[in-house]
This record gives sequence, structure tokens and C-alpha cells, in this order.
Amino acid sequence: MLALVFSGFTSVNLQAQERISGVVLEDLTISGSLFSLTTFVGVTFQSCAFFGSRIENCEFVDCNFIDCSFQFSEITHCNFNSCEFRGNEWDYTPVKRSKLRDCKMDGRSSYYLTKHDSYLTQCFELPTDWDDVPPDEDDVQEDSGFFSQLLGKAA
Repeated sequence: MLALVFSGFTSVNLQAQERISGVVLEDLTISGSLFSLTTFVGVTFQSCAFFGSRIENCEFVDCNFIDCSFQFSEITHCNFNSCEFRGNEWDYTPVKRSKLRDCKMDGRSSYYLTKHDSYLTQCFELPTDWDDVPPDEDDVQEDSGFFSQLLGKAA
């Protein structure tokens, strides 16, 4: 069962294997919930907060995630087709073993959506400002004595 809390006032319960179509969800707070085996078609998540939630084995088709916050959540084994990700925050929310096809995304979202073992096909939108893309910890290289000498730097 999925409990959606809208602005802290209204609660909507959804059973697994639901299909949600053509709605705009604004300022929605989803906390400690499980999305499982649910299909979302033409749904826009605008300024929504996903906190401590699991989204697994879901299908998202023509959905928009705009200015959302994903915190301490996990997205696993999901399919995203023709979706858009713009202005989202990804705090401790891995996206694992998911497939994204024909999606548009800003630089920050593309970084977090591809950081783990998800598969992207025909998706990408170059960021307008590379400063918005966080550096990958694995790409940081230290100067070694050998390469520093080749570059004329003191070791």
C-alpha cells in the first residue's frame, strides 16, 4: 500500500499494481512509502519530496519530474520512457538497475541517474552550466611523482 500525503493534509492510498494516468501532482510529500509494480503515464511530479521511500519495479511513461527532492530514497528496477528530469535534488538516493529511454534531463539529474548501474538509451540533454554537475569522486586524480615530472611540476 502506498500512502501519499499532499501538503501534510490529505492522504491517498494506492495499492500495488495500480495505473496512474494524466495527473499533475504538486507539492506532494511522499515519506516512508513504497511504490511497487505501479505504472505512471503522463504524470507530472512538480516540487514533490520523496523522503525515505522505495520506488521499485515501476514503469514511468511520458512523466515529468520537475524541481523534486529525492532524499534517503531508493529507485530500483524501474523503466523510464520519454520522461523529463529537471531541477531535481538527489540526496542519498541511488537509482539502480533501471532503464531510461528517450528521456531528457539536466546535468545534475543525468549525473545521479547514471552514477549506478542504470542503462540509458537515446537520452541526454547537455547541461547549460557544467558547474551544476558535481564531480565524480573516482575521477579525481592525484599528482604522482612520475607525471608531475613529465608536466614540469615539482613532486
